[in-house]
Amino acid sequence: MLFAGIKAFDAICGPYWTFQPAEKRPDLIKRAINESKNRYLPVLEKVFKENGTGFLVGNSPTIADCALFHDISFFDEMPEYGDLLDGYPYCKQAFLTKFSEIPGVKKYLNSPRRFPVPDDEHTAEVQAALHI
Repeated sequence: MLFAGIKAFDAICGPYWTFQPAEKRPDLIKRAINESKNRYLPVLEKVFKENGTGFLVGNSPTIADCALFHDISFFDEMPEYGDLLDGYPYCKQAFLTKFSEIPGVKKYLNSPRRFPVPDDEHTAEVQAALHI
């Protein structure tokens, strides 16, 4: 159930708006921020707080943590989201920091294989490939 919720969170709040036509982006960003603040982040914050380990369930990362990391790190890195995570310390400090320090994740984050934060050039490439 937790993984299904994170997939829904990703569908609304993930980086996909960056690849949409420019005129659609402001509304998609606004929706992502509103859904995050009003629906997903408060629940995730509560789950992290109750578990107390920095992971969603148990003492080690699960597939749900892996899926969530993509969105939480995206929120932290994209200027369009501003300080969205500042009100959610368990999501930002406990989870994001802890997950980023997992040796394999840390190695990936510092490698050229890392999925880039979309910039205008990357966005144009994706749009061309998808014929958007």
